[in-house]
Amino acid sequence: MKLQEGFTLIELVVVMVILGILAATALPKFMNVNGKAHEAAVAATGGSFATAVAMVKSQYIANGTVGADTDGVSGFGDGNIATNANGWPEEPLPGGTTLSNAGDCRDLWNALMQNPPTVATTANAEYRATFSGSGASRACTYTYQADTSKSIVYTPSNGKVTVNR
Repeated sequence: MKLQEGFTLIELVVVMVILGILAATALPKFMNVNGKAHEAAVAATGGSFATAVAMVKSQYIANGTVGADTDGVSGFGDGNIATNANGWPEEPLPGGTTLSNAGDCRDLWNALMQNPPTVATTANAEYRATFSGSGASRACTYTYQADTSKSIVYTPSNGKVTVNR
């Protein structure tokens, strides 16, 4: 007699049932991974931006220029960040000393951070820069284009960076 080798139908069904149970328990854990990855990306970028803003303020204080607008913070990056009288970054030089449009917001983003995610005034980058408000309520908003419900808002009057994720 010849011995036959292979799996029985029952063995194959049992393996399929076990794989099905494993897939049913593991799948929900991986369903929201994409959303969490976007959330983490915005949180990390917002943290980097906030750190850069705080570093400009620290260098402003260390330079002893408290209470005055500056046309460049010596000791930070290329020294090309203008600040307001409170020491918060306003705009990269050359240019004015106050943020007044989306292009200024884009330029400030690029001047503050090293190797930042791309930003543009249109939707052709990772983040879209927009400007709003006037006076003390001026703000730059950087909207994450992969999920437009996520954004980073910078208020130069008080240096506040808010991450909406």
